[in-house]
Amino acid sequence: MFRRKAFTLIELLVVIAIIAVLIGLLLPAVQKVRDAANRIQCTNNIKQISLALMNYENTNQMFPLAYTNKSAPVIRWHNWVVFLLPYLEEGNRLASYNYNYDWWVPPNQDIVKANLKIFNCPTTPLQPRMQNKPETVAVPTPSGMQVVDKQGACGDYFAPTGVFWEINNELPVADRFPAGTDLRGALCWHGQDTTTSPPWAFNYSNRMNDIMDGTSNTILLAECAGREDVWRGKTMMPVVYTGTVRARARGGAWATTDNAHGIGQRTPWHASTGTIPGTMKINNSNEWGHNFYSFHNGGSMFAFTDGSVRFLNENTSLKNLANYVTRAGGEVIAPD
Repeated sequence: MFRRKAFTLIELLVVIAIIAVLIGLLLPAVQKVRDAANRIQCTNNIKQISLALMNYENTNQMFPLAYTNKSAPVIRWHNWVVFLLPYLEEGNRLASYNYNYDWWVPPNQDIVKANLKIFNCPTTPLQPRMQNKPETVAVPTPSGMQVVDKQGACGDYFAPTGVFWEINNELPVADRFPAGTDLRGALCWHGQDTTTSPPWAFNYSNRMNDIMDGTSNTILLAECAGREDVWRGKTMMPVVYTGTVRARARGGAWATTDNAHGIGQRTPWHASTGTIPGTMKINNSNEWGHNFYSFHNGGSMFAFTDGSVRFLNENTSLKNLANYVTRAGGEVIAPD
């Protein structure tokens, strides 16, 4: 008699079940490896940018301005990244950049629309992204006065320039900053003026010697990832369009002057959304002026002025984050 060799249905089901279990065990491990690789790449990105900033300071005896003040004579809107391009091996790109025109207008627009991979955290979704906002004010261009949309490739790293006085609304009474405290950051565009909020004036550059709190206790660069999309928690807010133009959060482009801001306020990206909800901490929201934000699990990457890069837990106290931002507040960093 001829007996046909084959698997029984039960045997097939057992094999499929075993494969499913193995896949279930393998996927978390693969995800952890991917997350670890992304974190390493993010660490390398922010490390290279911070080293470029320190090389700039060493060459020029000051850090670049976080951004220039448009109200000053002949000066247009430019931010710290533009000044840093030669130190990131992007000098050829800067050769075509014209400081006589704002960062988003021709002939600069084509330059700032280029995606700079070093400014993108690989954990951040929707890469690459493009900021596209309507500019309602006519600006000078080589062809005369024009209304030009603010367009530019987005990035995930920014320069924390100080602490807003509004942070006192979030801190316990004992932790609040007294009037007159120097709230400036390591990289800033401003001098001290305690009569306004934020308490700053324009066009002020720090030197390394101005980092009085210690270089290991002062943040130089940090993540505020995902802009110009608005993220609260890990939920992206609905995209809003004005005609065919994408209108979203403040400060998405790597070249924008909004890619430098203080922390400590709850001003929303749009009044209709109400104040920013949740606890003011790492990864609560990526809206301008609020706090730090990344898509890493449990925290975010920070570069300090001593050249180190550290991953701070999202439960790091708000007071400690503020103390890490200020470069000469004289605070003692308490252990979390």
